[in-house]
Amino acid sequence: MGVLHGLAGSAALTLLVLTEIMRNGSPVAGLSYLLIFGIGSIGGMLIMSSLIGIPFALTTRLPARLPDILQFSAAGSSVVFGLYYGWQIIS
Repeated sequence: MGVLHGLAGSAALTLLVLTEIMRNGSPVAGLSYLLIFGIGSIGGMLIMSSLIGIPFALTTRLPARLPDILQFSAAGSSVVFGLYYGWQIIS
């Protein structure tokens, strides 16, 4: 996951901003930026992971076959969206 996030641009953007802060500020300001960015990233991923996981946690009380159908549907729609998104980028 870390490599994917880095390739997506968050690492490059962080380094660009950090370089600018260090050029015009102090090491304390740069460290503060990294700390705030890190806490924000962790918090955002925690919230999104929780929101995505809630439906799967709630399906444990449903009939045995329904969670499998829900998981297959979520996986299938993710693959279809990925293919659609990739096709839009290519064309």
